Amino acid sequence: MRATPGVIAANLKRFRAELGLSQEQAAHWLGWPLVTYQRFEQGRRGMDADQLMQAAAAFGRSMDDFGKSDPPARSIVEIPPFRLSVRPGVALPPGLADEARSAIQSLNERYFASLSSSRSKS
Repeated sequence: MRATPGVIAANLKRFRAELGLSQEQAAHWLGWPLVTYQRFEQGRRGMDADQLMQAAAAFGRSMDDFGKSDPPARSIVEIPPFRLSVRPGVALPPGLADEARSAIQSLNERYFASLSSSRSKS
């Protein structure tokens, strides 16, 4: 079954919200113009495979998750460690770089803490 643009758009919005990002933060994180990101999220513009792959990687999801009408819930500790990556020439809004680094560091710490606690139980 082929995913509809509406399902992909709804999941883009859902996955962004799960990470606590605004549309502006997500657009900057992905290196996309804000209006382009908004059109993707509203279903007014379709994403190509490269854009979908980029969004999946940024949001810690599989490309398949974007096409599911009821994607599985994701615990924040299931998101693998990642680093802040910005396309050359893309300026982050003031304070976002520090905020993003802090959030990523917190996610990584929680992720590794969950790994070590699950290993100690084994």
